[in-house]
This record gives sequence, structure tokens and C-alpha cells, in this order.
Amino acid sequence: MEYGPVHIMHLDIIDALYFTIITIATVGYGDIVPVTPLQKLFTVTLVLGGIGLIAYVFTLTSSVVMVTMDEIMSGSKMRKKIATTKNHFVLCGYGK
Repeated sequence: MEYGPVHIMHLDIIDALYFTIITIATVGYGDIVPVTPLQKLFTVTLVLGGIGLIAYVFTLTSSVVMVTMDEIMSGSKMRKKIATTKNHFVLCGYGK
């Protein structure tokens, strides 16, 4: 199986991986360019780790917000409070 950047751009496998990840992540190439294979692998790991961390935080935050909104909208907290009360009376229509 031939890999696009290896075949089309005539890059070795490490350069092809680096080029692909940097391009897909849209982080650009900038002024500081990793030169050695070790630097390129570090950069790829850093980019993937950063994207993974951001995705995880976004997913976690979304889940917390959705669960909270679901509890608020369904009234489950109020039902739990009502279920745990003993020897109480609910008085409706009192006041203005």
C-alpha cells in the first residue's frame, strides 16, 4: 500500500506522517521547523495530544451541561426532595 505523501511528494515515512498530521491539524508550518525525525515525531505527538485533550475537555463539559439541563428540565431534583419528605403537608393556593 502506498501512502499519498510518500508516493506523490517523495517523502520518507516520518516526513510523510509529519506533513499529514500538521496539514490535517491546520497548525501550519511556522518559523520554527522541526528538522530531525525525533523532533518531527515529538511535534506530531504534541499536536495529537493537544487535539485529544481539547476534544476530551469539550466532551466532558458537554456531558456535564447536558446532565444538569436534563435534571433541571425533568424536575428530578424536586421529585427526589418530595419523595424523601415525611409527615409534611403541601398547601396549594396560599398567599397572593
